[in-house]
Amino acid sequence: MSHSTLIAAAAGGFVAAFAGDNVIQLGCWAVAAAGFFLLAQRKTSGVWVATGAAALIAVASGVTDMPTLWRSSAPLSGPLWLERLLVVTTVGIGFGLVLALPLWLRAERFKAAQLPGEPAADELAATQPGERVSRRGVLTAGGLAGLGGLGAGAALTSGSGPTPRTNPAPVPLGRTAVPFHGQHQAGIITPARPQARTWIAAFDLAPHADRAALTALLRRWTDAAAQLTQALPYGTDDLIAAGSGAASLTVTVSVGPSLFGKAGLPLSARPTALTPLPAFPGEHLDPARSDGDLGVLICADDALVVFHAAHTLQRLTGGTAVLRWQMSGFGRTPGAGADDTATARNLMGQLDGTNNPKPADPAFTGHVFATGPTWMNGGSYLVIRRIRMLLDRWDTLPVTTQEQVIGRRKDNGAPLSGGTEFTPANYGQTSPGGHPTIPVHAHKAQFRAGFLFHPSLVLDSMFEEVKGADLRKGR
Repeated sequence: MSHSTLIAAAAGGFVAAFAGDNVIQLGCWAVAAAGFFLLAQRKTSGVWVATGAAALIAVASGVTDMPTLWRSSAPLSGPLWLERLLVVTTVGIGFGLVLALPLWLRAERFKAAQLPGEPAADELAATQPGERVSRRGVLTAGGLAGLGGLGAGAALTSGSGPTPRTNPAPVPLGRTAVPFHGQHQAGIITPARPQARTWIAAFDLAPHADRAALTALLRRWTDAAAQLTQALPYGTDDLIAAGSGAASLTVTVSVGPSLFGKAGLPLSARPTALTPLPAFPGEHLDPARSDGDLGVLICADDALVVFHAAHTLQRLTGGTAVLRWQMSGFGRTPGAGADDTATARNLMGQLDGTNNPKPADPAFTGHVFATGPTWMNGGSYLVIRRIRMLLDRWDTLPVTTQEQVIGRRKDNGAPLSGGTEFTPANYGQTSPGGHPTIPVHAHKAQFRAGFLFHPSLVLDSMFEEVKGADLRKGR
């Protein structure tokens, strides 16, 4: 436009000369203005419009006046050096943007091809005024870290973690990945807080499955779990979770008592503690929804991520194993409450898990992880228990009656003998009428230390399951 202004000024009749000779240029600048507006709105189309306008301006104004670069004079009111500078600038910027367009397209394709859940390299977040740091992290990968759950197994190597940095930006829920490799299988004590969604299933070996087939199946599950837990595709991906992050996905594989004696595994290799459990008083066990040769526990903070992992592992059975039973569950989503470390509530409204052993306890490792036989070192035992909850009846009970059934206050989880949630219960305390403050039939009294089992030996993970009119809780 500056070039056209100088020409019009040299020719008489400034307005007529300017408008008559610059119809195309004015149209190009209108397109360029639209491109600048789209860019200001952070629209991708603005890049194409602005580049096209720059190319048109370069051709309409710059190329036609390039002879001024080698002529000794030019028909404009300004100096010749200014004319040459305007021509070079117009042509350089216009065609420079055209040449830069493929580089921009390549960068966009690179960002689109990044791992699901991994932020783009140029995605920045301010941590303090005037300071911006990259949110890019390095996800870890790994292999099956041991057979836990209904049985247990061996540990493999651990993966690498993200590069330490100062004042990291908060990591979105879906982008959190739990390392697959480690001393223990992920899903037992990692992550530190339970995920929001759960799928657990048991499989039976096919009659024809031998030791080689079982080994191949476990290797396929290992390879798949190592990829999926880091939001990486495995094999011919079905794209169910495409675009999703890892969402703290964990895959925990286990062996049941009935596996031994099959596929060339001797009965003598079964740990003494890995035996079928008897029914507790009042239980009515359904054989069709109990036991199994292999167990799989899949947890994540996203239901679609859980389904994708479960679907993948089922496809990989390849006829070696057949699904025996399965169930899905849910819990509180991390971040939904004010404190993710607080004890969660069950569907009865009670705090559930108060007596869980804490990782800081000196005896925690000995209580949770096995030390023998050798192949099971670092593994653990898993018991799945369904508890039927008749909430329609429960909701009709006064809160005081509900507290008598459980043995704890409903509002803060404190034992009825007094104190706070974590105050040890006083089972010898009596009311003025001589009755135990914590009734002998209360849940807490019947499951106290030395009565049926020691609670500190059990790491309890609760999840809820809803089926039609029946509300059930699985442990």
